[in-house]
Amino acid sequence: YAFMFDNLKRIHLHDGVTKIGACAFDHAGLEEFTMPNSVTEIEGYLFNACRELKSVTLSSGLVNIPMYTFNECISLTEIVIPEGVKTISLAAFYRCLSLVDITLPDSVEQIEDQMFAGCESLQSVTFGSGIVSIGDAPFLKCSNMNKITLKATTPPSLKIDLFRDSQYDVPADLEIYVPAESVEAYKSSESWAKYADYIMAF
Repeated sequence: YAFMFDNLKRIHLHDGVTKIGACAFDHAGLEEFTMPNSVTEIEGYLFNACRELKSVTLSSGLVNIPMYTFNECISLTEIVIPEGVKTISLAAFYRCLSLVDITLPDSVEQIEDQMFAGCESLQSVTFGSGIVSIGDAPFLKCSNMNKITLKATTPPSLKIDLFRDSQYDVPADLEIYVPAESVEAYKSSESWAKYADYIMAF
């Protein structure tokens, strides 16, 4: 809670900081933030309800992005997830209302449930080639979602559903792009068969 409700628009952390605790910037007035590459661990709700936060550069030393890291960061438009991150935990980007597109690096192997739930402006997400497991309802209430790119040649497991509420919540213009050599594997897999009509080669 070091900067909780702080009105500072920018905060500089010196190189050498290795860990940032839970809720450190809870409800802070930050507009942009660059994390030193010495940071190897962050805890949940780090930027909780930082409603003015527009741009974040994360540390290249991170392996996990914990639960609700960017919860209710409604102005966030730019986030680069660094190569090296392997897991992204529960609802890490919950209700980031201004986020339009995001690319996950090849290092990301697992995302947990509802990663982008409530991201109403989100249109495009690219999963890198290393993705193995996708949690339930990553795009719950993402009404403008229309392009999902999966670079993995082996279809990742999908826990229950992409949108969860019902098959009728799948956007009519949804397109799911996968490697050409893997189209049939995706269409016939237990996790992705329900989306066969939306799957095509990139």
